[in-house]
Amino acid sequence: MIVGTWNIERAAGIESRDLGARARAQQAATMMVNWILECARREEPVGLLFLTEVSQGGGEMAAYLMGQLPDYNARYVPAPDRNYNPSPCSFMVLWHRELENSFGGIDIEPTGATTRRPMVKVRLSFGMFAGVHIIANEEEAPHEIAVALTEIAWERPALMIGDMNYPYDKLNEGTIYNPSLADTIYQQLGFTPYSPDLRATWGRHNHTTGILRTKVFDYVWAKGVGDLQARPPINNYQQWTFIDHAPIAYSMNLP
Repeated sequence: MIVGTWNIERAAGIESRDLGARARAQQAATMMVNWILECARREEPVGLLFLTEVSQGGGEMAAYLMGQLPDYNARYVPAPDRNYNPSPCSFMVLWHRELENSFGGIDIEPTGATTRRPMVKVRLSFGMFAGVHIIANEEEAPHEIAVALTEIAWERPALMIGDMNYPYDKLNEGTIYNPSLADTIYQQLGFTPYSPDLRATWGRHNHTTGILRTKVFDYVWAKGVGDLQARPPINNYQQWTFIDHAPIAYSMNLP
């Protein structure tokens, strides 16, 4: 089964009167549909997809995707802001209907939101999967990552995927007296981070040294997940400036 995520930057206005917004939503939807159909042709079905930064047109986008993908269900999951209105940090969850038919149903629950950046949890009979959009602050992100992982730490297998807003290459920075974030989370909660296997080969070079300056913010934390491997959705595309708001995906073995 493949699990993925994509921060679509509010491109959900599939029925918007604004032609530009509608075009962006159509482009995003077409990319998702084509990728999911291609995975099905390769007999590597996409089981679960989390979309983040979904605008208030998420309900129409969910209906459109289900119309294009008859083997899938989709649900817009509005995350409330402090005034309990749908926030820009809302989600959409798309899942293969076989997960319900063969594995006894699916439970979707948003948490956080009014006290921190939201998370949506999807509980299946064989494990817990969570989609996140962590606060965009490198000083605060490690704490928020740990809080979100703590919420699902008692589940096994468990997986948290999304925009972590903390550089992947800093996860293992630490000393004997000041352990790295990856070591701390593994020791306390049992989760390991996995790279999305995307490369940034364009933009943001240092003008003096010529060295490419890039960061990877989108990745996954997992424990107890069998044979987890990165499966980049856009084959051979390596022109990222930053791996941030990029579509990412991983394959895993079902129990």
